[in-house]
This record gives sequence, C-alpha cells and structure tokens, in this order.
Amino acid sequence: MKRIQGVVFGLLISAVLYAQPQIRGEIAKNIFSEDFIDINQNFPITPKSDAEFWGTYGDGYYYMERKVAREQAVLCKHKGSSINYAIKTRLQLGPSNSNDQTIGLLFSIQPGGSGGFIFEFNRKKRFRIRDLKGNLITPGDGWVKSKQLDGEQVYEKLEVKCFNYRYECFIDDEFVFAFEDKRYQGGRFGVFLGPLAMAKMDFISLYDIEIPGVEKVMESSELKEEIARLKKENEALKEEIILKKYDTEDVAAAKAINILEQQIEMLRIENTELQEIVKDYENNPTSFIDSTMEETLSFHTNKILELSDKKDSLSALLKKYEDELSEVKAELSNEKSKNDSLINEIKALEQKVVKANEEWIEITDDTEEEESDEDDNEEKEEKIKVKEEPAQDQVENKGAAEEPLYLPLEELSVPVKKSKIKNH
Repeated sequence: MKRIQGVVFGLLISAVLYAQPQIRGEIAKNIFSEDFIDINQNFPITPKSDAEFWGTYGDGYYYMERKVAREQAVLCKHKGSSINYAIKTRLQLGPSNSNDQTIGLLFSIQPGGSGGFIFEFNRKKRFRIRDLKGNLITPGDGWVKSKQLDGEQVYEKLEVKCFNYRYECFIDDEFVFAFEDKRYQGGRFGVFLGPLAMAKMDFISLYDIEIPGVEKVMESSELKEEIARLKKENEALKEEIILKKYDTEDVAAAKAINILEQQIEMLRIENTELQEIVKDYENNPTSFIDSTMEETLSFHTNKILELSDKKDSLSALLKKYEDELSEVKAELSNEKSKNDSLINEIKALEQKVVKANEEWIEITDDTEEEESDEDDNEEKEEKIKVKEEPAQDQVENKGAAEEPLYLPLEELSVPVKKSKIKNH
C-alpha cells in the first residue's frame, strides 16, 4: 500500500534540486506584511505559563517556544494567497538541547490542514521540503546540506515563489530547490515549529505575482466562471443562427421547428436503413424479415409524416403570428402619427392662448394708466381747494388776535423730529 502511495505521489510532484529558477521578471504586489512593531492579532499571543506553546510579540519580532516533543503549526490570521504568489520571512533558531529543533515556513495550507507544504531548516545547516501528509519532496531522507544556512541564533531569510503550480525555494536570496505540484491553488501561510524548538520571526510578507507576457493558469473558480460565460455565449450564438435560419424574431417557435427538423432527420436516417433492409429482402427472398421489422418500418414512416405535419402546422402558426405582429406595428405607427398631429395642434393652441394673454395685459395696463391720470387730476383739484380755503379764512379773519394754524418749523418751541422710517 505504501509503495502504491509513493508512486501516486511521485506522479503528482516532480522535483529538481539546484536547477535554475524559471520564475523570473515577475511583478509583485504586496498583499500582507507583518514586522511585529505593533502588537496585534495576526499571530497568536499566549501566556508564558502555557504548558505547550508560548507565543508573544517582542521588540520588533515574534517569539515562539514549543514546550513539548511534538510539532507545532502557527498560522497567520490572514485569509491566504491566490494561485500565484510569493512569501518572504526571516526566521532564527534559538539555543536548545534538542537535536530535533527545527523552524520553517508553512505555505499553501488548505482548510483544516488537509494539505500544504513545509520549508524548514535545522541547527545542522540542513533544509528539507515536505507536505503536511508526511511525503518528502526533497530527495533521500529529505534533509539537504546548504551553505546558505548559518545554524542557531542567526536570522535566515526564506522565500517561496509559486507560479502556474511551480514552486521555487530560496535561502538568503539564493535559489536552492524547485518542484511542481498541481494539487493546491494557493492557501494560508505561517510558521512551523519542531519539537522543543525556540525561535524568532523578524517579519513575514505575502505578494501576488504575475509575469508580463506569460499566461497564468486560472483558478478553479475562474475556470467555472469562464466555462459558464462560454456556455452562455454558445447558447446565444445558437439562438442567433436559428433566428436567421427561419427569418423570425420568435425564439421559442424557431427552436421548436429546429427540434422537429432534427427529429425528422433522425427518423429519415432510420427509415432509410429500414428501406435498405426491405430492398435487400426483395432482391434476396431467402433473407428473413419478420413482422416486427415491418411494424417498425411502418411506425417510423408514420412518425415522419406526423412530425412533418407538426412542422408545417408550426410554420403556418408562426407566419400567422408574424402577420398579426405586422398589423399591430402598422396600427401603432398610425396611432403615433395621429398622436403627433394632436400634439402639434395643442402646441398651436397654447401659442394662441399665450398671445391672447399678452394682448389682454397690454389693454389692462392702458386702462389703468388712464384711470390713474383722472385720479391724479381730481387729487390736484382737491388740494387746490384745501389750500384756498385757509387763505379765504385768513382774509375773512384779518386783524384777529388768534394764533395762525401753520407756522414755520424754526418758530416751533419743540422742533418736530424727522422720522427714521424709510419711504415715510
């Protein structure tokens, strides 16, 4: 069973050690970065008293300590990468008495830990790559000696690039390994801790990448959308062809006739085959043709006639509908012409009303002006009378000792104040 699993895994993954990198000239767009300067919830924080794992934010780094002899996965809270991505991080192993102490990068982690990869290194300056199911991707026992590694208490920069299912791994910007695996389309990421390991992480960053001029593999969701779009376009083209074939706008009727024609054609083929059998029998009477065959031949002949009648009936009905549609369109056009004529008449009447209103306003203004002139004349006459009356009284009372009714302002003992109200 293990041998079969190994063969299957070998078919899924092909690996090349120390080959040349092929992911070149990529454009990287930063999606996520964590430098641990500010405390947040991107990575778990646990108390030092925790019996299994202590994780905490330090001064610009993330400290991890695995206290039991079992491996530990520490996932970032970020939702994860797309199908083409790059991840960079700097990790450091702390001092430990355990020879099994390792630290590494987790990438393409699937929901529930059902899949993904580990790129890890140990205190012996070796690295290896494996998947979460225990399959080794690097050759032999999995561990590969690397001159780029420095051992304990030194930050090592790890980077993984993935493009079109090809993974390339780097240590301190030096290419060390590549493999291909089509099982996963991106996923979550984080840090892997070996048994009893103490480690620090300086930073971790995630990027979406693309290579100009190189077509990228679409994700399954994108493929489904593209397939759905192509199916929709195909159906639209089929409808367009059918409508042009029957020179109509009625899609349902055109499709029905098209289906009947296909059925008739299939029955014609079957009928031709049956006629060949009958002809062969007539030319060679020794051949056997039973009553069932004759019934089948008769059935298909009648079916062809029946479907032909249905097709003719549908075609006639379609023509009737189209004629009625043409009549309705003609009526609508006629009604539209009438409506346009009425609108023009209404506009003409409106213009006449406006003109009449203007003339009425002019007549009204002239009348008011004449009345105003007459009123002014009457007021003038009244004022004249009022002014003359005091003069007549004064003449009649000439020589009297009474005070006059009107005096100049400067002769009043209490001067009259001018009003402050405008237009008084």
